[in-house]
Order: sequence, then C-alpha cells, then structure tokens
Amino acid sequence: METRKILIVDDDQAVCNLVSIIVKKCGFESTSITDAHDAIGIIENDEKIFLIITDLHMPMMTGYELVQMVHERFPYLKIIVMSSDLYDERILSIKSHVDWILDKFELYHGLKEILKKLQGENFVKESASPFKNEKNFYTTI
Repeated sequence: METRKILIVDDDQAVCNLVSIIVKKCGFESTSITDAHDAIGIIENDEKIFLIITDLHMPMMTGYELVQMVHERFPYLKIIVMSSDLYDERILSIKSHVDWILDKFELYHGLKEILKKLQGENFVKESASPFKNEKNFYTTI
C-alpha cells in the first residue's frame, strides 16, 4: 500500500512537532514547514500528499491565503485548518474550502479522531474530495 503523506504548516515549530507526533501515531508520514510560502512547491513535488493541516494566523502568508491557493490549484487535497481563535469572522470566508476546522485547544483529540477516519479511505487525485459538502467542526464552541 502506498504511504500517504500529510503536509503540516504552522509558524510555531513546537506545534509542527506536536502535530507530526500525532500524525505518526496514526500511521501517516508527514512533512512540516514553518513558512506557508513553501507549501505550494512541496505539494507540486510530492504526489503522496493528500492532506494539509495549516494554522490560520501566520506571518508573511496567512493560512487564509494558503487555503485559497490550495483550493484553487489542488482541489483534490483535503484541508484541516487549526486556530485558537475560532470567533474570527474570516473563518467564514474559507469555510467552503476546508474539510475540517480544528480548535487548537482540542488539537490532540480532534486530530486523532479525524486521522482515524481517514486511515481506511482511498484517495484519487482526479476526484473531488468526498467531504467538500460535509463540514466537520471539532470545537468547544
């Protein structure tokens, strides 16, 4: 079975490390980066990537900008956004482009639950995400 890979994007290296540990425990490979500008090149050069986990609040290029670019250029990729500020009205602007919105305060349990659901699924790049019409929110709101 071909290994699927997850791209983790967060300007906080400690968060990248934590998410990488969770991803590995759930049986996936990952690549972590702290600059969203690098994400597009990595996606273009790594066909194993099927999921992006990104923070929304980052310097230089925000997670909002990254989500928009990924949605336009790679619509087959699944996207999880993480934020500690789920009351930010800008989340509504990307809601239709992401598969899950994850509260950073629930990161460990919420991410584990999502990844367990994804373990048995097969993904075909040519098809649209089967979750694009179902929005899943793992929050404490």
